[in-house]
Amino acid sequence: MRTLILLAALLAPLFVSAQERPRYDIYESSRDFLTGPANAMVMELPGVREKMAEKVWEDYFDKLKGRAKRSKEIKGHVFPEVEIYPIGGYDKMNVYYRLEESKEKTTLTVWFDRKGGVLRSDEDAAAFREAVKFLEDYGLQVHIAQVQEELEAEEKNLKNLEKDMDRLKRDHDGYQRDIEQARERIAKAEQQTIDNVKEQGRMQEMIRQQQDKVKEVQERIRQLQR
Repeated sequence: MRTLILLAALLAPLFVSAQERPRYDIYESSRDFLTGPANAMVMELPGVREKMAEKVWEDYFDKLKGRAKRSKEIKGHVFPEVEIYPIGGYDKMNVYYRLEESKEKTTLTVWFDRKGGVLRSDEDAAAFREAVKFLEDYGLQVHIAQVQEELEAEEKNLKNLEKDMDRLKRDHDGYQRDIEQARERIAKAEQQTIDNVKEQGRMQEMIRQQQDKVKEVQERIRQLQR
């Protein structure tokens, strides 16, 4: 039983990774090419912006030393003279592509223009399967970029929350200082109140004594006026 639990713990990350790995629709379809319709591979990328799809696509070809050039004929781009061994062996090929964005998705259309012509599943099934894997790996890179973008957004939110917390702490420290200063003012006012009451008592006694003196002088005047 212990062995089974350990095995389940080891396999759990693999299941999570498998669930996290994206599944994009990839199919072949005839699309307008350089001189007319030609077999293309089409990949649907739901929820992906064209800008991100293109950035990842160019980075993906960077390891193949591919540099994209504009291709007006297909209203897209081409990576000329690149070597993708699983698809074309040692022969170099031109990889034409076009990205089109809609509200829900970005569509990648690719023509693997090999030495013997554009790749077709019915002419070279093995190479076609490798091309599917090639696009699936690209899709994984797109998904990683999306998750990375999500991470950056969440990190930004975290920083904003931490800034808000720092502001609250500063406000709290300010309120504490205000309270301490208020307490000092209250204590001072309380002492001043006590001193004032004492002073009033002393002043009241001086007034009483002075009143007695006034009465005494008034009595002397009455005695003299008789």
